Amino acid sequence: MKLNMRSYAILSLTVISAVASAQVAFNDFSSDSNSAIYGYYTGSGWTVSGAASGVGIFRSANQFVSNASGTLTDLILPMSFAAGSGTVDVSIVSDNSNAVGTVLETWTMGTTGSLGSWSTPNILAGDGSVALVSGTAYWVEVVTTGEANSTLWAAWNQNDLVSPLIGPDAYNTGSGWNYQQATLGAFMVDVKAAPEPASLIALGGIALGLLRRRAAK
Repeated sequence: MKLNMRSYAILSLTVISAVASAQVAFNDFSSDSNSAIYGYYTGSGWTVSGAASGVGIFRSANQFVSNASGTLTDLILPMSFAAGSGTVDVSIVSDNSNAVGTVLETWTMGTTGSLGSWSTPNILAGDGSVALVSGTAYWVEVVTTGEANSTLWAAWNQNDLVSPLIGPDAYNTGSGWNYQQATLGAFMVDVKAAPEPASLIALGGIALGLLRRRAAK
């Protein structure tokens, strides 16, 4: 009997996709009846503003430790509008001995709603170039786009867990990063883990068995 290699290939890819599933590397959103899985503190957040705003330059960054290894698939976070106009640049950044390190990937996004009211956070899709390692520290950094001329004053809303998550926070007013322990902004990081070598071997055995069964018919 002639083997249907196309069907076999599709089956193999389906099984591998199931093994290489998405995992949450970090999440400090809360759950409530109004905002489902993306709960955060609507009334306060870390300032992100440009030089031409009423408050001057203000950059914000929060450190997190990845709980999973894999390719970065998305970063989710709210950004409330306070005044002015413009967008922000959001980056995943490496950690340099508990300091903000090198930018790994950057997205540009608008504000998600007005300060004081809940709105759906932005989902920023990774381009597949960044791999996170479980147990390793990284930073999420937010600055205004075109900072020198930006009039935007925005707020990266803080998490509102029952016991608010406190961790390494950094702010920069144009003359270097300052570090403190404070309530972290709300955000979620997802990764897609590659199949373990043992899983690939097992999948290879299953596929070979399927081929033999089809060949015997």
